Amino acid sequence: MINIAIAPDHNYIEPAAVAITSLLENRNDEVSIYLTYLEGELSDDSLNLLNDIAYKYQSQIQFVCIKKEFLQNFPIARCGFSTYLRLFLPWALPNVEIIIYLDCDVIVEKPLDELFHTDLGDNCMAAVADYYSKNFFHQQSIGYNHHRPYVNAGVLLMNLRRLRNLDMQKNIERYLKQHRHDLLHADQDIFNVLVPGIRILHLRYNVNMYIWVVPAIFPTPWKRKERKEAINSPVIIHFLGDEKPWQGIRLKFADRWWHYAELTLPAIRDSFMAVREQGMQPSRKKRFRFYKDGIRNSMPHWLLRLYYKIRLQL
Repeated sequence: MINIAIAPDHNYIEPAAVAITSLLENRNDEVSIYLTYLEGELSDDSLNLLNDIAYKYQSQIQFVCIKKEFLQNFPIARCGFSTYLRLFLPWALPNVEIIIYLDCDVIVEKPLDELFHTDLGDNCMAAVADYYSKNFFHQQSIGYNHHRPYVNAGVLLMNLRRLRNLDMQKNIERYLKQHRHDLLHADQDIFNVLVPGIRILHLRYNVNMYIWVVPAIFPTPWKRKERKEAINSPVIIHFLGDEKPWQGIRLKFADRWWHYAELTLPAIRDSFMAVREQGMQPSRKKRFRFYKDGIRNSMPHWLLRLYYKIRLQL
């Protein structure tokens, strides 16, 4: 049995449905899905819709509701409070030891058996190095002092038992008192700083759009061979960034996302197909997006904070 966690908010129900469809289409072992959501965030219709997808594949979803009061001390995140829910998995699932967490903007292209059974050694988690691992201004400001690369939290292999032993709840409270205004990547920053043992996974487990950034201009944490292997044989594709395939934007691997959108329930498929019939538009930012992100990745932290503050007000 492979344990999977996902934590959508009301804006990501349909993308989550596609992510779950791709997961169940490509499974080998039985899959137990734990859908964690914030109290009052999801309607009964949304929960039933996702449950129907699992039922279609003779699988099951267990719904885990987190009370809003647990997040009252957390700062507002750009992607909403639901992004913090993965922090609560060790205590929300007391009887689960190992779990794979997936963001809602992913698709699974191959069975996750190998990832689930990865030997963590003495580590609490495993994840792929993040593109922003080269932003030393950001790392300094959030108190990051580990020698390993800063990781992306969109795909996590988590040993929940070990995380429970870290007393993370108290550590998070202390950390937020000092750094709540420094967080740029919400729970991702918190995980990177407070979890001492994180194994670095191959890029194929979190193939994201930054893999095409020109490394000679803006250094990335991935070797050329690793990038090539990830592009040719991805296990999980992660549509990072502001532009998404379901918005009708033509992105790398967008055709694979639409493949799974066509396989999901008719109600979801029809709503997405209406967008697709309007014609796929090329990325509005094209290659400039990558260069912009490369520049942003090398900016001092105070300037990055100002950048995101302006974006939130627009």
